[in-house]
Amino acid sequence: MAARWIKPPRRRENAQRVAHAMFQMSTPETANKLIYDGLYHNMERLRPVKDKKEPMRCLKCQRWGHMAKDCRETSDTCGTCAENHRTNTCTAYKTLRCANCDSKTHGSWSRQCPEFLQCCHDLNTHTPRTKCHTSPPMKPGHRFSAHPMPQVTSSPLGPPPIPGRQQQTNTADKWS
Repeated sequence: MAARWIKPPRRRENAQRVAHAMFQMSTPETANKLIYDGLYHNMERLRPVKDKKEPMRCLKCQRWGHMAKDCRETSDTCGTCAENHRTNTCTAYKTLRCANCDSKTHGSWSRQCPEFLQCCHDLNTHTPRTKCHTSPPMKPGHRFSAHPMPQVTSSPLGPPPIPGRQQQTNTADKWS
């Protein structure tokens, strides 16, 4: 098994409370066990999910389906304001406009963009491996990421026990 943070800790904000990790399992059975049973980290239950494909976005024209090195456009389009300049040189960072759907509520990089969501849906509908939530069709070494699992109930006793692991008891809690 191998694991890594999606965003390195040195690049996180001081007040950041959530981070995503990638796990690579050596067998499909191990991946299935984590997907079905979940896992705990720092007393918080995580719900691993199988990674799904996402469309490529060109960083030159901001359109979906190709990369900047293959782009045929002659000028750059800003991913924030959709004007003719590179995104990293944008000075109108508070003026949002999507180059794909022409919305003025988000930039081209937004994961809430209807065009992005439609491209994701189309890509995952046409990719057979992403239709399965578990690993039998996966090859050994397939990657998936873990996301925080919403708590159904809160208990003063802490999280439920991890299957197959002995429950530890804290004797100090019994006498307080």
